[in-house]
Amino acid sequence: MCSKLQNPDFLRLFCEKNSDGTLNLRLKGRELYQRIGCRINEDNVLAVIDFLKSEPRIVSLDLCYNDLGDDGARLLADHYFNSENNLKSLNLMHCDITHNGLKYLSDSKHLYLLVCRLNGNKLGVEINTYLKELHIQKCEFDGHDVELLVEGLMCNKTLEMLNLGCNRMGDMGAELLGCWLKTRPPLRGLNVSANNIKNIGARMTGGLSKEGEFSDLRSPYYHVFWKSEQSAIVLRLMQKVFILK
Repeated sequence: MCSKLQNPDFLRLFCEKNSDGTLNLRLKGRELYQRIGCRINEDNVLAVIDFLKSEPRIVSLDLCYNDLGDDGARLLADHYFNSENNLKSLNLMHCDITHNGLKYLSDSKHLYLLVCRLNGNKLGVEINTYLKELHIQKCEFDGHDVELLVEGLMCNKTLEMLNLGCNRMGDMGAELLGCWLKTRPPLRGLNVSANNIKNIGARMTGGLSKEGEFSDLRSPYYHVFWKSEQSAIVLRLMQKVFILK
């Protein structure tokens, strides 16, 4: 166990103050390893949780590139998210978490996140009803995983940004995603780049509105459709210039 992580004064060095007096706690695994030769794992995450409880001004927690695993996620859920807290943003990118760890978090009684970053973990997903941004890049999501994802998202009407770039969803996943998108308020942004999506999936994901509701903003790498209120759905499908129909 790394003794420095038991020291609140050491953890306080990683707090950044916002203009409204709230704090962001940045405990990125790579930076910790460079400084003290260890990362946060299930053996020392309780010390971080104790610090979070002692600093209610913390609204954002960045634990990316640590070794939390499912046990660390369980401890975070049991000892922090099952109590009243003020956390609105959580970054768990590349923390070796599977769908089991995410289930511990999603079952928490007081999980009120607005932003959750899960890139680089291998997951199946159930989503809370408050989430506004969800980033699930490089998780090897296939079409069946997308089916589980949209099931978990059925009760969520607040999501504005969904980032599924660099997965393996294919046409099947794009089709499921397109069907789900028609049942909810429009997203501000959707990233499905590098997902092996062909013409069928592209048409299904792109045909999200009645004819004429979207106009096309052309770019070599993006297809961006702007609605009248300036919200956008970004379809980063392939690095070719053509208009989706």
